Amino acid sequence: MEWVLGVARTGTAPFVVTGIDSPTGALFARNRWNSEFADRVAFAHLGGRPISWTGDRLEFLGRNAGLDRPGSLERGEKLSGNAGAGLDPCAALQSIIELEPGERTEVLFLLGEGESREESRSWSSATAR
Repeated sequence: MEWVLGVARTGTAPFVVTGIDSPTGALFARNRWNSEFADRVAFAHLGGRPISWTGDRLEFLGRNAGLDRPGSLERGEKLSGNAGAGLDPCAALQSIIELEPGERTEVLFLLGEGESREESRSWSSATAR
């Protein structure tokens, strides 16, 4: 998922800072440059906890890959856990689910925004239960 947190990704990407929220396992993103929403915190959460994640779109897609064939999925490796400022911001959350023939499961992906870190944490922690 690409973070925009503004009008256009090309204009806001340099100002979006991502990071993992340790208590919930959610990936948080904030754009303090957007003065109207500077305190708001967006989040992406994979029900339960992801086994790996990245906040870097280039890592997820790869240099010569695209949305139809992300390089990280082609390699089949865990994501690095890279997040912070100065990246091409995204939320890529990875989990491994093994099913026996005939088995089913549900996967919950939550995307949202809170007025503060605490509000985003409360939404994210509610999904982990």
